[in-house]
Amino acid sequence: MGVIANHLSAEDLIAIQIAAQVPEFKKIYHAGDLAEIEETAQIVPACHILYGGDFPGGTAGRNTATRVDQHWQLFIAVKLLKTAKTARQEAGALITKTIEALSGWQPSPDHGPLAFLPSGQEPGYGPGFAYFPLRFSTEVVTKGTQANP
Repeated sequence: MGVIANHLSAEDLIAIQIAAQVPEFKKIYHAGDLAEIEETAQIVPACHILYGGDFPGGTAGRNTATRVDQHWQLFIAVKLLKTAKTARQEAGALITKTIEALSGWQPSPDHGPLAFLPSGQEPGYGPGFAYFPLRFSTEVVTKGTQANP
């Protein structure tokens, strides 16, 4: 695995993979999109992709490279129709396909295969929408400044 050139590059690669493997999503939203749309105007079913932070691991090469577990939080958004049960049924199929599309998939030679993790969040229900969280991690290597001898 090489050193990552763009620390957040997994976001676009994940979006491309989801679009190809789960065509039932009408829209894939990135973090920047969320500031520009009102919740009630979002297109669903949708997948929201958000950077979930870094969890540094070991270092190598005189501490000039760091292995990092990078987390990506996804939210499957569906229209809350008549009942929460109806929303869960629609979301359930999308969740299964998303997990299948991403688990073990390697975004690039500079990213480790994606691992499916506990989401750490409960499903959420907003005005007319239901949100189901998923979390994945990928390992990347970042390069630091060479240490003084």
